[in-house]
This record gives sequence, structure tokens and C-alpha cells, in this order.
Amino acid sequence: VQQEVRFDRKADQVPLMKSRWKGKPVSLLAPPAKPRMAEPYQVTSSKTPVVAMVPSTLTSPAPSKVKGDVDTVDKPSLYLERALELVKLRSFEEAFLWYRRAAELGVAAAQGQVGAMYVNGIGVEQSPEEGVKWLEKGAAAGDSDAQGQLGVLYLRGTGVGKDYARAFELINQASEKGNAKAQYLLGCMFARGLGVQKSSTLAAHWLKKASQGGIDQADHMLESLNKSTE
Repeated sequence: VQQEVRFDRKADQVPLMKSRWKGKPVSLLAPPAKPRMAEPYQVTSSKTPVVAMVPSTLTSPAPSKVKGDVDTVDKPSLYLERALELVKLRSFEEAFLWYRRAAELGVAAAQGQVGAMYVNGIGVEQSPEEGVKWLEKGAAAGDSDAQGQLGVLYLRGTGVGKDYARAFELINQASEKGNAKAQYLLGCMFARGLGVQKSSTLAAHWLKKASQGGIDQADHMLESLNKSTE
């Protein structure tokens, strides 16, 4: 049975599934199935992807059939609601268009979601470069999921040049906002010395926060960290 890996950041975001990936492997911002000090940004032993190739122009849908009368006015909240409904129906292509519509209106969470969908080829052709553009927008607007996901791309050098320092900056920003997955990654980066000076103390600090935020793998990583420092 093929293992599916999901990156359900929030209820209104698209699950990213390994079976839909046909490109080179790149990992998601999510905890691994097993703790791996050497690969803190893996989610499974086979590495789940994050990347995407799409026309630079894309037609957004006419907002005529969202709940209520939105024919003549842009209502991002309704676009997001419609996108969620389509995600639940697994109509990812249509969902992408509604997320894109909201993203074009400056909704940070939608910008991050559009970026992730481009990056993963979910509902749209793959384009790591286009994905990075949208993730940069969402990250600059303060969306912690966009910051964390973009940080992973800088770690891997996907759609952008590999840059551990920039990855650390982004993942640290997301962690400070309380993003548990980012806190897990930050702890792993401190444990490995990726983009920052190695520090078992700070690694443990962030891994504990990630554990408190519901990332079970943080506990396993803490155990590995404690054993390595004994």
C-alpha cells in the first residue's frame, strides 16, 4: 500500500499527497515518520515533495457562484470558503483558482497556499519558481505557514538558490509566531548547525515547544539529542 503523506496546515488548505507527485523528491514542512538527525526536514524515509511548471499567466474564475451575491465585489473570505469546499471534494484545480483569486487580493494565507500548490503541482502544473514568488508574498505579509514552507525550499535549493541562513531566518520567524512544525524544524537546525551555530540547548528549547504544540516526533528527536550529548 502506497503511503500517503499529508501536510494539513489548516482546515482550509490542500493536502499534499505523495501519490500525486511525479517530480524530483523534496520534503515538506512536516515532521518525519521516524526521527532523523541528518535530515530534519524530511517527512518520510522516501522524502515527500514540495515543487512545481506553469504558465506565467493564469485566468482566475469569475466569482459568480460563491455563496451570496459576489458578482460585483471581491470578497476574499468567500473565495477561501469556496476553495475549502472544493478541496473537500478533491477538486484541486478549481480550488487553486479560488485560492489564486484571494491571493491576488492580498490575502497572505491564500498567497502561501497558492505557492505551496505551485510548488507541489497540486491543482496546477509544477513551477517551483512561481511557487517561490507566491510564498515570498505570503511570508512577507507574515503568514507563518508560508514562511516555514519557503524556509524548506531554501534548505533544499528548490525554485531558489540553497541558502541555509535565509532558511533559518524564515523558519525562525514562523517559530516565533508559534508554528509548531517550524519550531520542530528550527530545533533540528540548531541540532545540526544548519544556517546557525550548533546548539544542543537551543535545539532542546525549540523541540520542547514543538512537542507542546503537538508534534510527536519532537519527543523522539529530543531523545536522540539527549543520547548524542551524553
